[in-house]
Amino acid sequence: MFHLDLAKASNKGNQILALKEAKPREVTTRVEIPADSLLVCAIHNVRYDETAVVTSRQDLRRLTNPADHRPRRWFLVDKEWALRNNPGLKKVLR
Repeated sequence: MFHLDLAKASNKGNQILALKEAKPREVTTRVEIPADSLLVCAIHNVRYDETAVVTSRQDLRRLTNPADHRPRRWFLVDKEWALRNNPGLKKVLR
């Protein structure tokens, strides 16, 4: 799983939502992801937020685990934007 680098440690869902390169998305254990997009989950923790890029079915299962009750918001993010702003992501997506 890869975590997007964003400006602040909190309110990452709102940071992503403010991007023209992102669209909110409802997610279940099955989701279709367009070739030009990445599925990103913003997870609210008490002291900070995480933004996880779903890179495999295992990531999706882990992030949709019903036993994990942390609040989440899902987004489809433009792949080119994500790669430009997070160069390490290229290695993960190979």
